[in-house]
Amino acid sequence: MENGQEKIHRHHAFWNRENVDRPLVGFQIGTYFFADRFEAARRLMVPGRELRPSDIVVEEFLPDYERLYGEVEKLEQDAF
Repeated sequence: MENGQEKIHRHHAFWNRENVDRPLVGFQIGTYFFADRFEAARRLMVPGRELRPSDIVVEEFLPDYERLYGEVEKLEQDAF
């Protein structure tokens, strides 16, 4: 599994048009809409509901970020 520095090196090389072994690859499993993957957002994602900054409680989203990060790391893709 690549570490973060190896991913950064691959990105720099690709975008600097250096010889690389393959193009950058990024994908996700499940829904295309990133917001749908946050359990904490479900109560907020109601059609017609007006969202205000006070509706978003950061601490409620932290477990989702940890879970999603773990899923991405298992995929071993180039996307961060």
